[in-house]
Amino acid sequence: MHFFGHEFHSAGMAPSQGMIWYRSKSLISRSASALDAGLLRKMQGSRPAGLSLWNLRGSSTICVSSQAEDGLAEMSELIKSSLKDCEHAEVSELEQEVDVQRKMHDAFEKILDGLELAEADMNDLEHRGLLEHQIKQVGFKTWPGGSMSVPTMGAWRWGLGGQVRVYVQPSLLIPARNPEGLITGLHNKPHRKRGNDASKYMWVSVQKSFKLHTGGSPLFCCWYDWSPASTVALIEGGLKAYVFAHLAGRMKVIGAVGGQFWQSPSELLHALARFEATRVVLFPDAGSTRNKCVILDYFRTFRLLRSWGFQVGVAWWGQHDKQGDADADDLLVGMRIEEFEARMVVLSIQDFWHQVDGNLQHQLLHSRHFEVFSAVGIRSSSALAITPLV
Repeated sequence: MHFFGHEFHSAGMAPSQGMIWYRSKSLISRSASALDAGLLRKMQGSRPAGLSLWNLRGSSTICVSSQAEDGLAEMSELIKSSLKDCEHAEVSELEQEVDVQRKMHDAFEKILDGLELAEADMNDLEHRGLLEHQIKQVGFKTWPGGSMSVPTMGAWRWGLGGQVRVYVQPSLLIPARNPEGLITGLHNKPHRKRGNDASKYMWVSVQKSFKLHTGGSPLFCCWYDWSPASTVALIEGGLKAYVFAHLAGRMKVIGAVGGQFWQSPSELLHALARFEATRVVLFPDAGSTRNKCVILDYFRTFRLLRSWGFQVGVAWWGQHDKQGDADADDLLVGMRIEEFEARMVVLSIQDFWHQVDGNLQHQLLHSRHFEVFSAVGIRSSSALAITPLV
């Protein structure tokens, strides 16, 4: 079985279906202590429609779909009778959380609905390999420049945190969506100024007002109705996550700004639970093996994923050099999926460590962060083992 799907594998082939955002997926998630096998079977056998349970090492995640909205009371009683330490169980809190998430989404959508997508931004997205209907589905828009009023997230019990006004220079707006497609934040790519090729992506926010109620940052989740459940790809960035998901065709993809997934543990865990993942594969950017901060972020994420019991792999196609090698999304634009699969392997965490620059290895293992690496078994060298993607 191939790692990628083959519904479409070039900019010239459209998928038979578009991206599905609201197909019976969970609206909210809550963590609890790990359920033992007997209790898990009991709850699965008697749970109301729309309630799903996802058991991981050390914890369980309870996901509630829109189907369960009318049955929140029954679900709440089931949770309270079976678990003593669930984050939320009161019906009023669950209903309020649903309401706040929708209000956040509606507020962001209202901003985007009033905007168009400039021809230059459309051309740039198409150059990256996206088709017109894919661009429309994600909701990319162009901000002409000026002051923007955006919603902020407060604690669930207090509802929305109000609005902040922020000056945003002319840019491409990239909505951050959770696994249900609800918009949780706006990222932007400023338009390049003449004589300056640099364009730094940033959140549309004031003093980290983009942060969610958990303290984490919004993630960029993208999936198709036919996406298989077991494996989820992690990729750095927001725009890049959408591009990669569309070009790869079937993979469920989660993107994080700067690749710092570990800084949004609640969002990451709940997204993986909603995606019903058992295996996670990171797609490192080109040049990452020579960047100390990036490697530290990757291994902090590995430690988190392993602590939850996920299988973890790292996609590798020899991308050592930031200038000379391509990132995953750029590589897919220039070749067919079959060619990419033939070129790429999935490494274990330990084998990916062998690809890291030797000087960086020494610095990291002799720094105050050495426990991050020892937690995932980086203690001594071992023989390189390569796992093919088929």
